[in-house]
Amino acid sequence: MLKLFGAIYVLAAPTLMGVLIIALLTMNRFDSTQILIAAIVGAALAVPVAALITKQISAPKRRA
Repeated sequence: MLKLFGAIYVLAAPTLMGVLIIALLTMNRFDSTQILIAAIVGAALAVPVAALITKQISAPKRRA
């Protein structure tokens, strides 16, 4: 399960970081400190997102 979490985190972290950085740039905030903070926040937010996705994927499927 840790491998799956790692694979999902590798995809989720840059996506969330990019979304937050693009949001800053859209608001004309070109300060490098704010961009760095947005990248760190995106990487931190990716941890619970990856955990939730991993949990959903690895949960046993119920047959209807």
